[in-house]
Amino acid sequence: MTSDPRPIGRASMIRVLSDADLAAEAKDALGVLDFELFRTAWRSWYGAEPEDRRLEPAFVTYLYTTRLPGYVRHFARQVLDAAAAGCLDPAAFGVEGRSAHAAVTDLSDRFAATSMALVLLLTVVAIL
Repeated sequence: MTSDPRPIGRASMIRVLSDADLAAEAKDALGVLDFELFRTAWRSWYGAEPEDRRLEPAFVTYLYTTRLPGYVRHFARQVLDAAAAGCLDPAAFGVEGRSAHAAVTDLSDRFAATSMALVLLLTVVAIL
């Protein structure tokens, strides 16, 4: 008789996500960018609007190490639990559409991509 390597019962339903995957799935579920996830998690945990200078050290640490602060990890798990239950309402998590901060970040991303494309085009033209 061979043993079945699959977990039995509830354990088979548990997914262990890295902090990076947890953040990525939560921000995608809410439709926000990474920094906005930190901002919304802070608001949920501390009950107040954060200042960027308070969020930046934790966010920069996350960018370099992919380790989430506890308040973001907790918030992301709540978001994913609601999504898995089929009852995710971004407004209930403090997300009302796209924020002005996210819109500015999107604009700067588009500017950077357009600038790189222009440099590439000019390089190709110079070679020809």
